This record gives sequence, structure tokens and C-alpha cells, in this order.
Amino acid sequence: MESTKGVISRPHIAKAIVEAGYDYSWDHIFSNFIGEGCKAYVPNKTISAEEGISLLKESGAISVLAHPVLIKKTNVEDLFKLDFNGVEAIYYMNKPEDTIRFENLAKKYNKIITGGSDFHGLTKTDGSHPDRIGATTLDQGNIEKLLKSIDSI
Repeated sequence: MESTKGVISRPHIAKAIVEAGYDYSWDHIFSNFIGEGCKAYVPNKTISAEEGISLLKESGAISVLAHPVLIKKTNVEDLFKLDFNGVEAIYYMNKPEDTIRFENLAKKYNKIITGGSDFHGLTKTDGSHPDRIGATTLDQGNIEKLLKSIDSI
């Protein structure tokens, strides 16, 4: 299970069962042990954005809405009305008009502006995120606002 990097899901469990030497197919494992309705099935727990923001605040974190350009099922401006700290307005998948829109929403709703490349480390699958550390930048003013937010915790 070391390969899970801290997140264990049903496919990881099925793989561990097979690697432990049990003569079961994946279909059998899912149909009889870890599939919906089975004794070892645990449904995913989802929480609302409000609950997530509250948990982050309680833990002393700064909450930032990540890559809003990818949000499709929810009205993004409605999310800006929630009590989080900032938005990843600068993101490698944004078109220039997306960045402008998110920066304007950040100003309207008093959110700090952050940026991100989606770089999660040097892994085999890192090719899916073309930008590297340092490729996405913030101007000095936004950096100072971010640091001030951190200092206020």
C-alpha cells in the first residue's frame, strides 16, 4: 500500500488482495467484498464547500478556491460569495480572459489572488502538468497580500 501516497481507494484494496496471493479476479473482489452493497463497502463521504471551508478555518488554514476554470457544475460567482480567503486566478489552463475574470471576481469579493501550475512533484504522470515550479508567477502586490493573510492566522 506504500504506492498509494496516502490515499487508499477500492482499486488499491483490490490490488492488495490479489498481491497477497488470493485467487480472486477484480470483478469477484468488487462484486463480493468492496462493491456497493457488499459488507466491506464504504461509500465516499462528500461535504459541501461550506463544510470544507469551515474545516479549513478551524484547522488554521488559508482556504483558496483552486483552478476555478475547471468548475463546470456550479456557478463560480456563487462560490465567490462563500467565506474563503483566495482564488487561484492565475492558472496554466486559463485563457487570458479567464484570468481577467477571476482577478475581477477576486477584487469584487475581497479574495486574495494566488497562482498555480498544478505541479504535484516529479512523478511518472507529471507530464500531464506541463508547467513547472516557477513557470506560474504572481506580481509583488499579490505576493504581499498572500503573505499578510498567512501572518494573520
